Amino acid sequence: MSLSVAGTVVAALVLLPNLLLLRLPGALPDPPRQLALRAATVLERLGQVGCLAAALLAPGSGTRTWPWSLLVALLVSLYVGRWVALVACGAHKRELFAPWGAIPVPMAVIPVLAFAVTAVWLDAPWLAVASGALALGHIPVSLAAARSCRNTP
Repeated sequence: MSLSVAGTVVAALVLLPNLLLLRLPGALPDPPRQLALRAATVLERLGQVGCLAAALLAPGSGTRTWPWSLLVALLVSLYVGRWVALVACGAHKRELFAPWGAIPVPMAVIPVLAFAVTAVWLDAPWLAVASGALALGHIPVSLAAARSCRNTP
């Protein structure tokens, strides 16, 4: 097994901007501690670790056509660009959970989509499974955090 350069780049570009969270002011309210939310948190963590590992070890190297790589680049650019914009304007951490039009938690949906599309692009079924776990965990946890942010002054 060897490292996938394309998978490593995607994983780094999706995961490293989360370090910018340290630069955003404010604190996030604690989400409710429901059993379903705890299960979603476990899935979220498994999905995060799984996406990182599966992306690093993805068997392909962009074996599918260029539109897939273009879609990955677009999703990653949107995600990183949003992080940079939030930090540049000194936005509150709550802005991470602000909706974009019809997308209620885009900062949770976009990385999931980026990993899922990367799975197709690199022909990596384990990355697809991991992105599914990430979706089942990260999106509900982010929706709960968004509700907590709206309900807390």
